[in-house]
Amino acid sequence: MKKSTFILAVAAVLFAFVSCEKKGSVEQQASEELIEKTFYAIQGGKEKTTLNPSTLATLWTAGDAIKVYPEAGGAGTNFTLADGAGESEATFTGLTTLSNVYVAFYPAGNAKSISGSIVKFNIPATQTVTKAGSFDTNTVPMVGYTTDNSLAMLNVGSLFELGLKAKTGTPTVVKIELIGNNGENLAGDFTVDASVSGQPTAAYSANGATTLTINCGEYSSGKYQGIALNASSYTYFYISIPAGVFTSGFTAVLTATDGKTAEVTTTADIHKDAAKITAFEDADIEFKPYCKKCKYTETVTDICGNTYNLVTIGTQTWMAENMRCDKYDTDSEKSGTTLSTSASAVYDPYYTPTGSGDPAAYGYYYNWAAAMGYTKTEAQGQKGAYSGTRQGICPNGFHIPSSTELGTLATAAGSDPGKHLKVCDGWNNRNGDNETCFAALPAGRAYGSRVSNVGASAYAWSSDANGNSAYGRALDYSNANFYEYSNDKSYAYSVRCLRN
Repeated sequence: MKKSTFILAVAAVLFAFVSCEKKGSVEQQASEELIEKTFYAIQGGKEKTTLNPSTLATLWTAGDAIKVYPEAGGAGTNFTLADGAGESEATFTGLTTLSNVYVAFYPAGNAKSISGSIVKFNIPATQTVTKAGSFDTNTVPMVGYTTDNSLAMLNVGSLFELGLKAKTGTPTVVKIELIGNNGENLAGDFTVDASVSGQPTAAYSANGATTLTINCGEYSSGKYQGIALNASSYTYFYISIPAGVFTSGFTAVLTATDGKTAEVTTTADIHKDAAKITAFEDADIEFKPYCKKCKYTETVTDICGNTYNLVTIGTQTWMAENMRCDKYDTDSEKSGTTLSTSASAVYDPYYTPTGSGDPAAYGYYYNWAAAMGYTKTEAQGQKGAYSGTRQGICPNGFHIPSSTELGTLATAAGSDPGKHLKVCDGWNNRNGDNETCFAALPAGRAYGSRVSNVGASAYAWSSDANGNSAYGRALDYSNANFYEYSNDKSYAYSVRCLRN
């Protein structure tokens, strides 16, 4: 078997592609299956694979490989860099079968299959940037197509240049999460026709990811060491993404070595052409304790006209806000009944408007009878967990959770469930990170019209009871627990509803 040689040259121009000039050819049939050929190519652009800091020219890197397919069929073969590391022109060697048409793809490891001139490839959802001003050399796709001895390697993806400047000090970034503000796919499987004239265009295929994770710095001692920012100049990160229109731009969540985070957002539409670097800079980056950025996609509306965000945590779908309605919905056992804010005895069903002055924030407080939709007599006579689903004050399709269902929520929230269920601000101490997007606020509780513990605690009823006491779960400012409690049914607490 004889070797086939590909000679690839990269021009140091800003994505202005130079036409390929055939410099000569060597074509010798070694057998009916193998052929030895030499390909000459020129590729414009500054994406591949290391950026020269002064000219932004693209340079080949030791270990680079392209995958070459005969269009007539057959398995692709890796052609590895033999000479030219650190240069814009390099020689790749390998073996291929006899064919009149060849398709090449870089990086070789991300090529998945070929059908004629259509290449299926993958842009990985996790990338690694080892130092400032560089990018993951295994992520930026290029394709080449030839019917003679000229092979032009053309960029399919593009780069997002993120320039960051710290407000003070030299915080070290260990991770960047890039998210399209309109939920576009930033990674996954794509296809491209390598034979089209002009710039090739990739189309999303399947297995999409809407978040890109960029690990920063060298990996040693079991972790990424990070890349330091400073307050005097920008530090640049290059992120490989597919070409396309990204409506409303991107959000980048930065994580520092101490676990604190910062968020950078650009809201303008970004048009990403193949082989184009789009720059975005943000200064005065300040890291704060981690807080999950939540995007809710489902809602439910109650009989009062209030709309609530919904969040799925594990196998359950919860309201991400406290109930704030004084009427029972059409499917409830007390359909059409309007609650009172006063009662001759606090065992009677009653509710108390929020103590914050903002019902959309803290919601209403309901005693247990009101939450469950019971009369005073029914509430006092209830000696155990309700058998079946009790809608109570919840909207149609939802119910008051049992103690077991609240326990399932606690388990799904992971270790330190209180931390992951609480919102990031508003608690007296030990704010949460809202990792679950449950968005628990420190609403406190009420007894009749008196509201207390706002900023310090949050309580939610369950459907389980024992005599004059009922069960629920609580969060407290002083710890990260989500603990079960039992208290008198006369108190008024928040209600979080669970989808049936």
